[in-house]
Amino acid sequence: MKPWRRECEWAFSLIEVVIAIGIFAVAIVGILSLMSNALKVARLSASDTVLAMLTQELSAELKAKPFADLLAQFVSGTSVMLLFREDGSPTTNSLEAIYACRIAGSFAPTNGGYSNATLFTGAIQFAWPVAAPAAARDKLVVPITVAAYER
Repeated sequence: MKPWRRECEWAFSLIEVVIAIGIFAVAIVGILSLMSNALKVARLSASDTVLAMLTQELSAELKAKPFADLLAQFVSGTSVMLLFREDGSPTTNSLEAIYACRIAGSFAPTNGGYSNATLFTGAIQFAWPVAAPAAARDKLVVPITVAAYER
């Protein structure tokens, strides 16, 4: 009589299981690292989109204003402070604001070219997040020029 024996003896040794778990763990850590970077890039991209939209809106507002209103608003060297939520909507509550915007500029007459003009040269300055200490905030400065021509 032959001793009892299985037809097929398939099994994993302990070392094979440990190596497989190690490879799996390294792969998972790599994937999670990529996900973390992807989320960071997505957040930065969203901020860039909101800032581009706000910059366009504010510069269009400044250029659409009558020049006399600009002159009255900025002639004394004052600046305008605005606060915006994460989606770019304006707010007056600093606790819910993410972006702080400061608009400042000065006027200079020019005598050249085809006509005399008065230029408003300034900057739209963004800082975010508002809740962070000033040194830790990201900053963006966008120069702007608005001209009033005399004929």
